[in-house]
Amino acid sequence: MSEKKSRDSSVFKYGKILEKGKPVHPKYDPFSIRHPHMELSRRAKIFAPFDALKGFHEAITEKDVLYEKRRELSEAETEKIDRILFRLKELTKNGRTARENQIQAAITCFIPLEAPDQPASDAYGTCKKISGTVFGIDEICRKIKINDIWISFDDILDIDCETEDTIS
Repeated sequence: MSEKKSRDSSVFKYGKILEKGKPVHPKYDPFSIRHPHMELSRRAKIFAPFDALKGFHEAITEKDVLYEKRRELSEAETEKIDRILFRLKELTKNGRTARENQIQAAITCFIPLEAPDQPASDAYGTCKKISGTVFGIDEICRKIKINDIWISFDDILDIDCETEDTIS
């Protein structure tokens, strides 16, 4: 065995140090006084996991979204949405009337997958509820503006208005 160790020390640069083993210090040795032994409870904190890249975990979980297939609306749902959009168009025909009426609405819409290289990117996406003040409807582009967000008529799944009794 000593022959094996001597062979290792000749090949390995720090073989002789390795042969000595772990250093043992007496209780009142200057090294022990300067570097006291750490309790296990404090020692465990050293090896606790930490977030080396700030915000990386949040960014990864944000991308972890379950996509669903675009839901087709029934004829009754489509008529209801068209009726509400027509009434909202009358109440927000220009910027001044939109600010005066302050129509509050919550629109559930379909947000398509943002992957233009994927052939089925329009068929899959997420549903999101956007709430706010309706500022206008563009019939040519077929979009509605809530706060600063334009939503396509084709992506609307449901509309809830605070003044739905006057709109319906």
